[in-house]
Amino acid sequence: MERSIGWLAIWLLGCLVALSPAGSGDEGRHHAGNAAVRVTFDGRGRVRSLRNLATATECIHGEGSIPLRVFRNRDGSLVEESLRCLQVRSSARSIRVRYAGAETSAAVAVTIPREGAATRWRVEIRNTGADDIAEVIFPALEQVRIGNDGSDDVLVRPNRYGQRIPDPARNLERKPGEIVDGLTYQGWWNQPRLIYPGSAGMFWMDLHDATGGLYMASEDRSLIGGFLETTPATGIGMAIGKYVRITRHQRLALDAVIGIHQGDWRWGARVYRTWAERFMARPNVPAWAREMPDWRWQAMIWSMGMERPSLKAQYRWADVERRLMDEALALHTPTIGLAGQEFMGHDFGWWWPDPTLGTEQELRQVMQRIRRRGGRVVPYINPIYTWEGFPQVRHADDPELQRRLALAPPEKDALRPLWERHRADVARKLDGAYGYVEQHYFGNMAQTCLASRRWQDYVLWWTRKYARDYGFSGVQWDQLGAFPQQYCTDWSHGHAHAGAGAQGILELSRRIFRDPKFAVPRDFYIWYEGASDVAAQHLHMGHAGYDMWMPFGFPEMIATTFPDRIFSGDYPSLPGTSGPAIVRARRSVELAFLARSRLGAGAGEYGRKVEAVGRLLSALKGLYWYTLYRGAEGVRAPEGVLASVLEVDRRTCPFVSGPTVVVPIVSLSRKPAVVTVKVDGRLYGFAGMPYAMWYPGEWSGHSRPVQLTRDADGWLVAHLPEMGQTSPFSREQAYCEEDDTVSSFGALVLSAEPIRRLTIIAPSTIPRGQEVVFRTVEERLGGEGTWLQGKPGEAMGIEPVRFSDGDFSVVQHRGVACWKIGVPESSYLYFRVSKDAAGRCDGVLKVMLLYFDDVPGAFRLQYNSSDALAMPYRFGEFNADYKASAWVPKRGTGTWRTAELLLPDARLRGAMNGGADIRLDAWGGTHLIGAITVVPVNVTSVPVGGVTLSIGNDVRRTDAQGILRYRFRPSDPTGWYVLDGRRNDRSNLLPATGRIKVAE
Repeated sequence: MERSIGWLAIWLLGCLVALSPAGSGDEGRHHAGNAAVRVTFDGRGRVRSLRNLATATECIHGEGSIPLRVFRNRDGSLVEESLRCLQVRSSARSIRVRYAGAETSAAVAVTIPREGAATRWRVEIRNTGADDIAEVIFPALEQVRIGNDGSDDVLVRPNRYGQRIPDPARNLERKPGEIVDGLTYQGWWNQPRLIYPGSAGMFWMDLHDATGGLYMASEDRSLIGGFLETTPATGIGMAIGKYVRITRHQRLALDAVIGIHQGDWRWGARVYRTWAERFMARPNVPAWAREMPDWRWQAMIWSMGMERPSLKAQYRWADVERRLMDEALALHTPTIGLAGQEFMGHDFGWWWPDPTLGTEQELRQVMQRIRRRGGRVVPYINPIYTWEGFPQVRHADDPELQRRLALAPPEKDALRPLWERHRADVARKLDGAYGYVEQHYFGNMAQTCLASRRWQDYVLWWTRKYARDYGFSGVQWDQLGAFPQQYCTDWSHGHAHAGAGAQGILELSRRIFRDPKFAVPRDFYIWYEGASDVAAQHLHMGHAGYDMWMPFGFPEMIATTFPDRIFSGDYPSLPGTSGPAIVRARRSVELAFLARSRLGAGAGEYGRKVEAVGRLLSALKGLYWYTLYRGAEGVRAPEGVLASVLEVDRRTCPFVSGPTVVVPIVSLSRKPAVVTVKVDGRLYGFAGMPYAMWYPGEWSGHSRPVQLTRDADGWLVAHLPEMGQTSPFSREQAYCEEDDTVSSFGALVLSAEPIRRLTIIAPSTIPRGQEVVFRTVEERLGGEGTWLQGKPGEAMGIEPVRFSDGDFSVVQHRGVACWKIGVPESSYLYFRVSKDAAGRCDGVLKVMLLYFDDVPGAFRLQYNSSDALAMPYRFGEFNADYKASAWVPKRGTGTWRTAELLLPDARLRGAMNGGADIRLDAWGGTHLIGAITVVPVNVTSVPVGGVTLSIGNDVRRTDAQGILRYRFRPSDPTGWYVLDGRRNDRSNLLPATGRIKVAE
C-alpha cells in the first residue's frame, strides 16, 4: 500500500511539472563548466551546447536532443519508449536532469571537474513496467560537428584496430561500387554501429579538427557489451549503446565520459588508457612468442565452402615436420599456424584432428620432434560456433565421411551428439530464436554464448588437450573478439545482461591460465582474432584486418591507446581490387611496421614486402617487441617520410640498461634522397649524445653507425643514407604494373650505451650423433687487409669477366675510363678475384664502387657467400652463390660518386657464371662503373661466457670462454634446429639467433 501511494505521488508531481512553464517548452538554459569547457541543457532536458571555451568552439548545432534513449523487449521486438523531461537543476559544475516515460524513470547527472576537459555523465534507470528494458543508448548526441564547418572534421573510431574517417558526414556512408580510399566500396562497410566487443576493439571514439575535438567513451568496469554509433547528417550523431536487462523494479547505473578537448584524437587515447589501466591487467607474453618475427600459415585441408565432404588433405602430420617446419626453420620463422586440421577440415565445434592426416599418436610424435628442434606449431579452432547437424549431416551416406568417422578415435561417440549437448549454450535473440544461424553443408551453424560456463568448459577442455596431450605450443582462438558479440537473452547461462560477450571473453581468457582443471603450460601461447581490449588483458596477441578490410584503416589508434600490447593484421584481397589495391596492401604492411604490429606470413601480391620487413625485425629481435608505441611523439620527418617512436620498455626488456628507442621509418618518395630525421632526445631520457645505428630494410643484412648532431632546439638530428625508390624489380618478378612504387624503410636505434650483438659460431651442418663445438662471441670489426682494385686496363687482384648475360664495353666519360653496361647491353657486370687473393677474401669485405650518377636507377652487388640459405636474388629462390647486398639508388646528380657496401659473410670461390665471385646487378638505363675496390676487414671475436644457449629446446650454458661441447643423439630428428643465445644481464648485448642442420 505504501509503495502504491509513493508511486502515485511521483505521478502527481510529474503532472504538475508537465503543466509548469518549464515543462511546456521553456527554453531557459542551464549551464555548468569550468575555465576550459561548458555544458548546456535547456529546460526540456536537451543537450544544447558542448563548448570548448579555450578555443571558443561549439560542438553541438541545431535544436539539441535528449541524451537518453530506452528500448524495451516487447514480444521479441525492440520498442522505444518515449521520454519527457521532468526537471532540470544546475550548479556551477553539475547539471541534473530527471526524465520519465510510461514505465521508466531516469536521472542523468553531468559533472564538470574543477579543471580539465573530461566531463562525467551518469544515468540511473529504473524499470516500472512488466517488459524488460533491453537496450539503453546513453549518451546520445545529435548534429555534432567541431565549429561551424564540419568538412574538416575527422572521426577516429575503433573499427577493428582503428579507422580515421575524414569529413565523416560525407564518408561514413558511401554507395557500393564507388572508389573510396583506393578501394571499391562494399555495402557492408556502411556500419553505423560498431559492436563491442567485435567490430569495436575498444569503447571510445573521437571527432576533432585542427583546433580540438569531442571524445566519447564508456567507463563501465562491468564491461556490459554494446555499441558505438555514428550516423551521418549535417553534423554527425554520436552515441553509446548498451545491451542490458533491467527487469521490473530493477535499477541500473551507466557511466560515460565526454571530453571537450584541445588537440586531436591522442587526447582521447590517453584518457581511455588511464581509465583502463586502473583495472585491466597486462598480458604475460611468453618470450618465444614475443620475439618471433613472423609465422607461417598453412592449411591441412581445404574445406570451407566445399559442396561435399570428399576432401583431400594437403598434408599429413609427418609433412608438418618434413616439409613445413623445415622451410620455416630455414627462413628463421620457426612458428607455424595450422588451419583445417580438425575433423573434415571444419572447425566449428568438433575439434578432433582429422584421422586422414594420421593417427593421434603420430601427431604427438611429430609435435615432440618439432619442439626438439626448437619449432612451434599453433593450431586453429573457433570457439564461437557450433553446428546444428554435425556429424549427423544431410549427406550421411557420403563414403568419405563414413571412412573418416570409422577412423576417428573411440572417444568420438561421447562427442558426436554435439548439438544435443551444446544447443543450450547457443546465444538467443530477443524472440528466443538461435543467434546468427548460417547455412553450411554440415547443417546450420549457430553462434554460442561465451558467457555460458558449460561452453567455456568445452572450449577449455579442447585447448588443454591440444596443449597437454598433443603437445602444441599454443592455440588460435578464431573470431573470439572479431565477430560481433551482440547479445544473448538466455538467462540460464548465468549472465545478468544481454551484452555478455565481453564478460564471457574475459572469464574464458582468465580461466585458461588460472583454472587448475584446465590450466595449460606457462609458455603456452594464445592468439585470438579481434582487437578487443578485454581479451588483451590475459591473452597474448590480437589479430584483425588492417586498412585492406575497409577504407581509412588506422592501426595507430589501438597502438597509441595500448602501447604495450602486440597485435597482428592480415591483408585480404577484396572484390574489385586490382593493381592500385595491391600497392596499397604493401603500404598497409609498412603501416603495421610503423605501428609495432605483427605482420603475419606474407603471400600473394605483397609477400615480398612482408618478407623484407620480417628480416629487419629479426635483426631487431631483442628490441622491437620490448617497446612501447609512442607514435609521432618527439619525432620529426620531412614530407613524404613516415616515422614513429618505439620506446624500449626497460621493465620487460632483459637486454638493455639505459634509455633506448627504435624509430621505424618509411620513405614514400619515388626519388632517392638523404632523409633527415629529428628526435627529441630529452623526452626519452638522453642526457648526452646517444649512440645511433641505422638498420636499413629492403634486402639488407647489416647495420651501420650514424653520426648525430643537435639543432638549435636541442633535438637530435640524424642524416640517414639515401632512401626512396630503392627496390626495383624486373617485370618478370613484378606482381602488377605498379610494382615500381615499392617504398624503402628501415629503423634507427638510439641508445645511451653502445648496443652490441652476440654471435653463435657453429658449423652449418653436422652428422647426427657427432659432437659439435659452439662458441658464443661478440664480433668487432677491426683493421683492414690488403686492397684489391680493378679499373679498365688495370687489374690488381680483381678483373671483369664477360658472360652471355654480362657483356660490357669500355668507354671514356669526363676523363675517366669506365665499364658501360645496361641498355642495349646486359645489366650484369661480373668480377673475378685472382686465385692468390681469393683465400684472403673469406669473411667480411668492404666493397667500394666508383660510379657515374647520371640517370635515376639503382644497383647492388651479388657475391659468393658462406650463408647456406642466402637472401634470394630472385624472389622465392635461395642460393649462397648469389647472395645480394642492399640496393644503392642513383640520384641523377651528374657527378662521379663512390658507393660503399659491406658484405658480412663472403666466401669467394668462383661459383658464379664464368667463374666469377662478385657481380653488379643494375637497374634503370645505362650504368658507368669507373673502378671496384675490395678490402678484407679484420674481425675480432671476443669470447662471451655464461651464455644461455638453446639448441632446439635443449638449454645449456657456455663456459667462461664461451665454449659449449654438445653431442646430438643418434635418435635426434634430422633437419634444421633453432639456435638462440642470450645473457639477460642488461649488458646491452642483444641475443644471437642462428640455425644448424643435423644430417644423417
